[in-house]
Amino acid sequence: NFDKSLAKAEHKDFDSTVASGEVIDVAMYVGNLQFKLWNKMQSIIKYTPVILDPNTAHSQLILSADLTSVRDSDDDREDKADKPIPPVMNIPARFKSLCVLGSEGFSSGLHCWDVDVGNNTFWMLGVTTESVQRKKPNVFPSGAWGIGFDGQKLSARSPFGVYTPLTLAAKPQTIRIRLDMDLAEVWFIDPASNAVIHMFSHHFSEKVFPFFHSMCSLSPLKIMPLQPFVVLGDVP
Repeated sequence: NFDKSLAKAEHKDFDSTVASGEVIDVAMYVGNLQFKLWNKMQSIIKYTPVILDPNTAHSQLILSADLTSVRDSDDDREDKADKPIPPVMNIPARFKSLCVLGSEGFSSGLHCWDVDVGNNTFWMLGVTTESVQRKKPNVFPSGAWGIGFDGQKLSARSPFGVYTPLTLAAKPQTIRIRLDMDLAEVWFIDPASNAVIHMFSHHFSEKVFPFFHSMCSLSPLKIMPLQPFVVLGDVP
């Protein structure tokens, strides 16, 4: 009955691995537990501020499974000539030049993303508008504000035919794009040195999308995950 069960529970020996008189260091096991869990999760979960939209990608581009990198597929086509890549549906959103957009467009606010260009030998990075002409097979797309590398030199380009050669001591390995819709500015920065590579000033009247162009099959353009940080105390 209940009384017998209660008496048995009260007298049951407590099975513990802690020796008699020893004190558990609770702070060591429990202290800052949330931080420890958060720190562990950093190595498991990655947050990328921009992901690619496969519906906009030229059929010759190869996107990674997590939609964070893109490269040309020329070598793949040559190596597998007897097994051609299946055709991709030609939809209005898809580019005829080797381009792909980010999946999210921006109308306001500050947005920032880093792209590892690595050893890619022909690329362009920047932003473009939702209404950009997507069916012109240009080598360097004409409807974007961006910087590009043609295998020899860096340059800045805009839809207004402005071409600006860029002279840098060394080609950056990573490009940071900083889009400020409220201030109407697009900045290109080398995050390794925090040096400004170029800046455009333009008032956009429609949504703006991250823009990627690659004509290199050996080294992809990779959107880098954000480095998380901890804020202590109240944020003013």
